[in-house]
Amino acid sequence: EPPTLLSTTPPNHHPRPHPLTQGLMARPAGSPGVTFGIIPSGSGNTVAWDMRISSVAEAAAAIVGGATRRIDLAELSADALELPSIEGGGGSDTRPAEKASPNAVTAVLEGPRGYGDKIYSINIVGWGLPATVLRSAEELRCCGGPAQYNLAAYRSLIANRAYHASVSFEEGYANPYAGSTHDDDSYIMVQSQTTVHMGDKMPFCPRAKLDDGLLDLVMIRHTSRCGLVGIMENAKVAKHTEGPQVEYHQVASYTLHPTKADSGPLSVNVDGELVGFSPCRVTCIPGAIEVYSAW
Repeated sequence: EPPTLLSTTPPNHHPRPHPLTQGLMARPAGSPGVTFGIIPSGSGNTVAWDMRISSVAEAAAAIVGGATRRIDLAELSADALELPSIEGGGGSDTRPAEKASPNAVTAVLEGPRGYGDKIYSINIVGWGLPATVLRSAEELRCCGGPAQYNLAAYRSLIANRAYHASVSFEEGYANPYAGSTHDDDSYIMVQSQTTVHMGDKMPFCPRAKLDDGLLDLVMIRHTSRCGLVGIMENAKVAKHTEGPQVEYHQVASYTLHPTKADSGPLSVNVDGELVGFSPCRVTCIPGAIEVYSAW
């Protein structure tokens, strides 16, 4: 029987099991299997929620019951990317700068110490607004708890920045939005998930399944402040995908190339941590880990 790892989260934090998945995926091929028991003890608990586990007692029952399922992970990497020159530098610097050479960009495409050049996600990979809000929340840590994230979100809403990127898909994917009226590269956010929910149980990717071998990718085009508020309010009831400013894709992989600033290390939100880099390729790893399941 494989050993069990239990993933818990301190109160007032979003679920962040990815350090465990990072370590598991970094092990040599042929290593013994490990089963994850995910215990919801934070404020978001979206992975557990998608697994129909809403309390510590339900998590314990699932582990004792012994039923398991394999679920997907997302892998963020720079493998085989043809990197263009990118204006600007890292995510916190939005001033115009001389274009960096592809070699200069490639040299820094890895996560913080302990992560390396591949980073694994069990929940979200978010660029643009998700990374900016997380960075701003760190600056507001003195507020503590949910307040720092709410204030960071309000700050970003007022700023209403546009983030510029090119997004491409794997060969053979029939893009349902090809030929649309959008002819620029300005977005509010580009975010993929393996889960339906994010944050405080928001069904941001309503068609997602934990084990379908696909990433659900939501791309929100830049719009007005009121437009953004409307999209996020609709997202609370999974109606945001119907708007003209939103694209919803289900893909095995995609590639993100920032075309101005907001690139380099620490420019992508991975499961609530600012550890990802861009440009990057994000790929679904089907059935990557085994978890104790209540569904």
